[in-house]
Amino acid sequence: RLDDPITRLRAQLTREGKLTNEKFDELDKEAKRIALDSVKFAEQSPEPPLEKLHDYTYAP
Repeated sequence: RLDDPITRLRAQLTREGKLTNEKFDELDKEAKRIALDSVKFAEQSPEPPLEKLHDYTYAP
């Protein structure tokens, strides 16, 4: 998509010679791996008790 900021950044950095397509693909693959690892960790973590639901909620 032409309006995708990641696609636009990739095109700009490639055009300016600051990033190769190969390096971008490598970074993209690493980002996806980190995201998937994070999801796996969250899914395997126990649910917090309901008493903790509002522990980190701030409302003025």
